[in-house]
Amino acid sequence: MFTGYVKSVSPAVDQMSRTIKVEVALGNTGLKLRPGMYGRAEVLLARHHKAVVVPSAAVLEAGGFPKAFVVSGGKAQAREVRVAAQAGDLSMVESGLAFGDTVIVAGQYTVVDGAPVEIVGGK
Repeated sequence: MFTGYVKSVSPAVDQMSRTIKVEVALGNTGLKLRPGMYGRAEVLLARHHKAVVVPSAAVLEAGGFPKAFVVSGGKAQAREVRVAAQAGDLSMVESGLAFGDTVIVAGQYTVVDGAPVEIVGGK
């Protein structure tokens, strides 16, 4: 793995491949990189050290408002959430959930607010 920084980004998107040319400056200790090589890159846009991140499947759309269910006092509690970002199968929740909340990630499509909940297979 190599670490570098983005030097320039093309303003045009290739319509066929849906890609953008990006020039990245990398250290090449050991001369492992050669001209003409290509690879995959992951660009870190920002770090969120205290972000609440949940599986995207835990966030449901209901009436146009995203919500998630948590367990509170042995019962399901619906919470309106605000998703700040989504990457793959994870969502960063900006509001509505807090660290330590027990988020329902299985059966969330059939649970109703106030229903008794039994936690199985979790912490």
